[in-house]
Order: sequence, then C-alpha cells, then structure tokens
Amino acid sequence: MKRSIISKEVLLFSLAAMLNLAAWLKLILGVPSSTFPVIVYYNVFWHQDIIAERTMIFSSPLLGTIILIINMLLVSALHDEKFRFFRWVLVGGTVVVQIFILAIAWILVAVNT
Repeated sequence: MKRSIISKEVLLFSLAAMLNLAAWLKLILGVPSSTFPVIVYYNVFWHQDIIAERTMIFSSPLLGTIILIINMLLVSALHDEKFRFFRWVLVGGTVVVQIFILAIAWILVAVNT
C-alpha cells in the first residue's frame, strides 16, 4: 500500500513540474525578446504598476521552481507514515501553486503582446 502512495506523489509532482515547464515556455515563447520594458505587474483599477526589463517576467516561474524543489525535498524527508497527511498537503499545494503560476504566465503574455 505504501508503494501506491509514493507513486501518486511522484505523479502529482510530475504534473506540477510539467505545469511549471509550461509557464516557462509560455513566457519564453510568448513575450518577444526586445530592449523595451515589459509590464510585470498589472492592476485592473490602476493598469500597469511595475514596468521592468524582460528578465523580470521570469520571477514567477522561478519562484514556482524553488517552491517545487523545496516541497519535493520536504516530502522526501517526511517518509514516515505519521506524516502522510502533511505530505499530501505539500504535494497538493505544489500543484495548486503551479496552476496559479501558469495563469500568471498567460496573463503576462496577454498584457505584453
């Protein structure tokens, strides 16, 4: 039974990694490389708030990658059965964070093209 739990965790971490990779690719291929600044933060009420260089748009998928790595290390360290619920919270939270980061990537591409 423990073997199936580990394989489900690995499957969900793989899904989170694919979502993070999709965010990276969306930003790399979606925002044209140029010398003019891009909108990094956009507010519906006040419009663009932060305008910076193109490299700043990669801060959200970079943060997602860091969260993914830290959560993978935490889950691998918590291999005891009494931490089963905490492991699932970490794995599920990682997938949810990666979904939001992919949504941020789509919004950044839409605002900057």
